[in-house]
Amino acid sequence: MKPQCEKILRFMELYGSITPNEAKDVCRCQRLASRIRDLKDLGIGIDGKMERGVNADGDPVRYKKYWLKEVRELKAGSEWN
Repeated sequence: MKPQCEKILRFMELYGSITPNEAKDVCRCQRLASRIRDLKDLGIGIDGKMERGVNADGDPVRYKKYWLKEVRELKAGSEWN
């Protein structure tokens, strides 16, 4: 497994999800979608959703947020929600 893939996978395990900005800042990864594809090709269940936000200048932006399927399913079915 590529070192960036390992960092991204570990980040998602620790924090539940990852965005392109988090990948760039924490994992030094400029191409998150490509690394997500690499992880999926290894059989790791990852899902994602387009989200809306605002950048530092106040302009609207869209980005994709990814999470491990197993983690999301466990959280959705838990009594903590």
